[in-house]
Amino acid sequence: MGDLGASFWAAARLIVSLDANLVEIVGRSLWISVTAVLAASIIGLPLGASVAVFRFADQAR
Repeated sequence: MGDLGASFWAAARLIVSLDANLVEIVGRSLWISVTAVLAASIIGLPLGASVAVFRFADQAR
């Protein structure tokens, strides 16, 4: 149990001290997540709107 507690406090120290490597990793992760959301929105929103607005051949009335 001592190793788990030591790991927790080491992680807390890195977060509180704004360790440069940690900030870089978190920033890159956020950048990738935002880019993925934007890419999905660019593709998904127009497709969803077209499904909502246009009639298709097999669509039930």
